[in-house]
Amino acid sequence: MASHSVKDKIIMITGAAAGFGKATAEKLAAEGAHIVATDINVDALGDTLDQCRALGADVIGGRHDVSNEKDWNQIIAKVQGEFGKLDALINNAGYMLTKPYLQTSLEEFRQIHRVNVESVWVSVQKAYPLLKMAGEQNPSGNASVINLSSVYGQISGLAQSAYCATKGAVRMLTKSQAVEFARTGDPIRVNSVHPGPGNTALAENGVAQMIEAGMVSTPEEALALMTSLIPAGRFAEPEDISDLMVFLCSDASRYFTGSEFTLDGGYTAI
Repeated sequence: MASHSVKDKIIMITGAAAGFGKATAEKLAAEGAHIVATDINVDALGDTLDQCRALGADVIGGRHDVSNEKDWNQIIAKVQGEFGKLDALINNAGYMLTKPYLQTSLEEFRQIHRVNVESVWVSVQKAYPLLKMAGEQNPSGNASVINLSSVYGQISGLAQSAYCATKGAVRMLTKSQAVEFARTGDPIRVNSVHPGPGNTALAENGVAQMIEAGMVSTPEEALALMTSLIPAGRFAEPEDISDLMVFLCSDASRYFTGSEFTLDGGYTAI
């Protein structure tokens, strides 16, 4: 039976300064993994790095703009020098744009595409040699890539045209990566995770953008509206996501590839 353990696995998480990324990094560290944690907000990232070290993990990390190819070259070289392989890559970094389609400029669309889509494209290409190395060294499993999409990569959202387009792209890129690696015999599986609205800074930014766009008048109104659409009656907590990440990084998920994991309290079921 394959193990649910991630002990001594080398796992990289982008966007690890807060929210889902921070919770995931700390959960994986608590479960015995060694952590590569990056974020564009290096000041906030410091707490994540400290918490992971306190939990006993070997940790490297630093400032990382996921839309910048040079930054990817630098962090992958750092992982190569420190660990020599990468058991799992979690592409968590991204941002939300809540703005009506007709009010969204081409440059705004290009910017969110660079961060949410091009980062996933570049990351797996850059990390491929280290992921392949880890997969070949793992007798009971393979390496794992987890791409954060969204429920808005599966369904449309009000004033979410640009965001939906990027998360839909991540969804299909994930499937394409998964099939290509499986058919070429590369020991790397690729899956996407689709959270619904969560108690994170990303959601707070979305609320602020809803108010700016004139969709609602107050944060309370926005939260009430969004919560009313979720059968479970609450937003996702970071811990809801981190528990799934442990499974997807472990060898217990060795036969999952090209799959979509939706965590939304029933939001997309109605």
